[in-house]
Amino acid sequence: VQQHYNLVMYDVVTRDYSRKLTPDRVLDNVRRFTRNGSIIVFHDSLKAWRNLREVLPQALQWLIDVCGAWCGCRSCGRAA
Repeated sequence: VQQHYNLVMYDVVTRDYSRKLTPDRVLDNVRRFTRNGSIIVFHDSLKAWRNLREVLPQALQWLIDVCGAWCGCRSCGRAA
């Protein structure tokens, strides 16, 4: 990595690929472990598809709903 780049890592792995987890458990992982500034990993794979197709829209809506409580960004249109 060149010196003028910052390394950015994810901090929430949804485990959406796990066949042992239901969509409700995957969404619970998002809600429990996401913090202000989190980078959330969902997987674009056949293994994850069952959970991904159900959970991703719900997770995005949850993030929109709680964004006003967390951020002061102007991109979401909400004030802190």
